[in-house]
Amino acid sequence: MTTTIPTADTALAKHRLIRDWYDSGAGRQATLTDWVQTTTDDGSPLVSARLTGPHPDDVLAVFGAGRSRTSR
Repeated sequence: MTTTIPTADTALAKHRLIRDWYDSGAGRQATLTDWVQTTTDDGSPLVSARLTGPHPDDVLAVFGAGRSRTSR
């Protein structure tokens, strides 16, 4: 798992999210598709995707737990 560094570049934010997704182990259980990249009103990157697979709540819990351990 890696620590995500804030960036104003949505493509870089998407790349880091995908890397963190697979590093967390969640990518073995479900896939992310239908990506949307945009920015919020204040210019922060906003990246979203559709989660496809069984038990999405469990998969997101795995991902979230890994991210919370590495966030500062």
